[in-house]
Amino acid sequence: MLRNMALTELRGTRKDASTTKIHRGADLPPAPYISFASVLRVLEALRRSGPRDKDVRRFVEDIDKTCATHRLAALRFLGLLDAASMPTPALTNALGAMGTAAWPGALALTIGPAFRPIMALDLANLTLTQLVTAFAQHYAGSEGVLRKSRTFFVHAAIQAKIPLSPDLVRSAKPRAGDRVGVISRNQPRSTTASDGSHPESLADGVHAVKPPVSLAVRLLSELDTRAMDDNVRHAFWTLLRHIKDQGI
Repeated sequence: MLRNMALTELRGTRKDASTTKIHRGADLPPAPYISFASVLRVLEALRRSGPRDKDVRRFVEDIDKTCATHRLAALRFLGLLDAASMPTPALTNALGAMGTAAWPGALALTIGPAFRPIMALDLANLTLTQLVTAFAQHYAGSEGVLRKSRTFFVHAAIQAKIPLSPDLVRSAKPRAGDRVGVISRNQPRSTTASDGSHPESLADGVHAVKPPVSLAVRLLSELDTRAMDDNVRHAFWTLLRHIKDQGI
């Protein structure tokens, strides 16, 4: 009798703990869990066509409808699109830097504020176990989804030349068929849609205009986050997020 009561209580405790974990995860934001290379392909297509004030959703869907939802969500998470999937000033800045020496800094400025809780950590000395714990604390998703989100972050951080520990670099295993890189401005690139059609050309000449160096980029180039403690690093990325949102 007592044994049955104890087993019943134990099952109830396990059920409550499981439910709590699910609810806790539901309150957290999801991080991108597609390949970083697929986001780069969208950015490259946008760069060659030039963004405009509307129809970015349609443009992304024309490239590949099967992954459009996840790609748009990733662009919103990175602050390149707003909640209505409209281009932000950060998108123009990022596209203007692609294929140039300014790209790593522009990418760091994009992923830094987006992954602010992770960027506040000492990534140059972080273990993979610590990164796994941090993602579970700050982002929603199953174990498989969080693993893909971590891979997305690590690939982006490597290309942004953000100092990472050897343990994190080793964890960045590219998915089959993915090539994480930025196409040179002089290299031809087809933007033919998956159905064989050609997406409507967006505003001409936007990518040819070199944007001025923003305050956030100057701060990022002048200050070494590795010399900051966790609190200062978190405050730094919070400030950059504010500057970025203000378009300064």
